Amino acid sequence: MFGVQSRGKNSKDYVNEEDEGVEKDVQTILAEKIDLLTEKRHTVREAALLALSNTVSSGWVGEELNDRVETLTEVLRKNLPRADETEAVLSCRVISLLALSLPLVSSRSTLLLSLKDVLSLIIQDEAHTRPIAARQSAVRALSTLTLMGIDGVEGASAESDSGGTSEEECLLSVLQVYQELFYDEESRPLWTDTLAAWSLLVTVASEELIRRTLYPLNVDRFIELLEDGDVEVRILAGRAVSCMVEALRDALQRGRQSFEGVTLEEIDQVIDEEIQGRKDSEEDEERSDVGGVGSVYDVIQRLQETLDDPSRFKSKTEKKRQKTSIRNDIAFLENNE
Repeated sequence: MFGVQSRGKNSKDYVNEEDEGVEKDVQTILAEKIDLLTEKRHTVREAALLALSNTVSSGWVGEELNDRVETLTEVLRKNLPRADETEAVLSCRVISLLALSLPLVSSRSTLLLSLKDVLSLIIQDEAHTRPIAARQSAVRALSTLTLMGIDGVEGASAESDSGGTSEEECLLSVLQVYQELFYDEESRPLWTDTLAAWSLLVTVASEELIRRTLYPLNVDRFIELLEDGDVEVRILAGRAVSCMVEALRDALQRGRQSFEGVTLEEIDQVIDEEIQGRKDSEEDEERSDVGGVGSVYDVIQRLQETLDDPSRFKSKTEKKRQKTSIRNDIAFLENNE
C-alpha cells in the first residue's frame, strides 16, 4: 500500500509495507521507516524517506506522529549534515510535511527548535559544497517549519535543556538567515526562494519587530531589488515591502477606536520616529545600519518607475505578470486595501 521501490539494488526489501499479505498498522510503518533511516546505505535511507513522505502526506496519520516525532527528529538532525542532494531534498520534504501534519503545536515547536540550526547551516553553506536544490529545499522547509511552529516556541524551549528562547528571537534568527542570502550576489540562485520565505514569515512578525528592525534594515535593499533583471526577484521584492506595510498598518489599526484607515503618512511617521530614536541613543551612535531609510512613498515611486519602463520586460507574458503584480502592490500601498 505504501510501498516504495528505491534505486538501490535490494533496498525494496527494506521498505515493503506488507509481509505475506498482512497489512501493517501505521505505527508499525512509521517505526520501521524511522529505523531504516539509520541504515548505512543512502539508497535505503532515501527509499525510507520517500515512503515516510508518502505516508505522512496521505493524511492517514495524525496522533500517531506525536509518538514518533522525537525519535524521527533526532535521526533527521544527525543525517542532514552528511546527506547528499537527493537525501537532503527528501529529508526537507519530510520536515515540511511533519510541520503541516503534527496536530500538537508543542510538537511542531520542538521540531523547529531541534532542526532550525542544521537547516540554517545547509542554507548558508559556508563550505560551498551543497547543491542548490538541497539549499532551496532547506529554505522552504525552514520557512514552513517556522510558520507552523513559532507560536509554541517559548513553552517548548522552557522544557528543553537549551534554556529559554522567545518567539521573537527564534523568528528573527530565521529571518536573518534569509537576509544574508538576498544581500549576497553569490547566492542569487536562492533569491526567489528566500524572498518568498521572508515575505511569508514577516506576516507573523510583531509590529515592534518590523518597526524597529525588519523595515529599517531591509527596505532599501528591496528598493534596489526592484531594479533587478529577474522578474521573479522584482515581484517578490515588491511583495516583501507590501507584507511589512500591511503588518504595520494592521497593528496601528488595532490600536484605534474608530474604523478610520491608517494613512501612509502615519506609517512613515512611526518608522521615522523609531529610526531617529535609534540615531539619538548612545548605543547606536557608532552603528551604520540606521542611515537613510526609504519611505513607503519611495517604494511606490520605484514600483511606478519599474511599471513604466518597457526595458524591464523580456516577453509579453513576463510584462503581463509583473505589471499585474506591481499594480496590486501600488494599489495596496496607496489605497489601504
